[in-house]
Amino acid sequence: MRLSIDSGLRILGHVIVAAFLAAVIAGHPAANAEGASAWQSLPTLPAPTAGLTAVRMPDDSIVALGGDATLGQRSRMAIRLDPRHDAWRRLPSAPVDLDTPGALVLGDHAVFVVAPSFANGAISAPSQVLILDPVWGRWLSLPPCPVALLKPRVLRLTPNTVLAAGGVGNLLGATFNLTTLRWTPFDSPVPNLAGYTLADLPGKGAVLLASVAIDARGNPIPVRRAWLLGPSSSWTQIARPPVLMDGASAMALGSTRILFAGGYPLGDDPRLPAPPALLYDLALNQWTIAGSTGSDHRGGQLVALGNGAAVLVGGHAPTGQPTSSCLMFSQSSWRHAFALPAPWAGYAAVSTDRGELLLIGGARPSTTGPIAGAAAVLLPFARLSGAA
Repeated sequence: MRLSIDSGLRILGHVIVAAFLAAVIAGHPAANAEGASAWQSLPTLPAPTAGLTAVRMPDDSIVALGGDATLGQRSRMAIRLDPRHDAWRRLPSAPVDLDTPGALVLGDHAVFVVAPSFANGAISAPSQVLILDPVWGRWLSLPPCPVALLKPRVLRLTPNTVLAAGGVGNLLGATFNLTTLRWTPFDSPVPNLAGYTLADLPGKGAVLLASVAIDARGNPIPVRRAWLLGPSSSWTQIARPPVLMDGASAMALGSTRILFAGGYPLGDDPRLPAPPALLYDLALNQWTIAGSTGSDHRGGQLVALGNGAAVLVGGHAPTGQPTSSCLMFSQSSWRHAFALPAPWAGYAAVSTDRGELLLIGGARPSTTGPIAGAAAVLLPFARLSGAA
């Protein structure tokens, strides 16, 4: 098997690419620490865009990828904000359309990138997979994921195995062996699963919170169950969640706990209240209701800030209108922490290693419909932790 490289780079053989990947197999970037005052404007993006995915590199630089083609934006963008956060560098465009990809940092020179299936063909097409070296500005094409992933989520299942999920039905995704460069599809624990949230606990596996399946007549049916996908890629059913939560965002808080928040009722029915946040403790195999996040944070993004804290950024009201308020979670409670500069949507949200929150791009409302923006703004940790 041989791998192509964008921009005229020479073809790398299986052994060379495997050696390259072995060199970048490493732990996850850590998060900690301090910050300063209110929202700060950072250098504008090289071009207006929405629908990006952003990841933090080990040196605290930020890499943002993709773009929302439905807003007329290029969907192959790759940019890097330097560690001092004072300049964006435009990287070579991806060799395929990325839309809003899944991304995982493997090391200083490697970001594992998975595009949605529909970005480069039919909705049932295999998802394209790449590695970006943001230091040297190089792309490597890997074998495509054999499962069509609609909203890719990429996790580190073991030091040598990447998990890519986002499929629906009876195949949820596949695992990729970084040594053999081979994909292995994995089945859904529920037939015809259509709605779920997946979150990883490093070294222990990934927790799947199932919410919606499709019956024989094509109707959505509620599923209030959960499983652990272990390092050996086998499912183990865990305790039943206390409430149904669809569309949630999830984030590990420490080595055994996962926070689920920003969900909505079945089908995002505006007539029904949003479910409360949930905490799952793997060590106790126990779910705990972690407080209400109100009605206006459906579909919000959870961002871990370190030390057991997280922030639920934005979301939408039952009417579908984006919200500008954000909630801070610490220990076991929520509080209103701050407001976004405006009711934006489609931005990438990522934390720095100092616990600051960074928002990149996004769509702004206008009389003619959403318009992509080129702003990047940062909220330091002191403002996050001190706002009332």
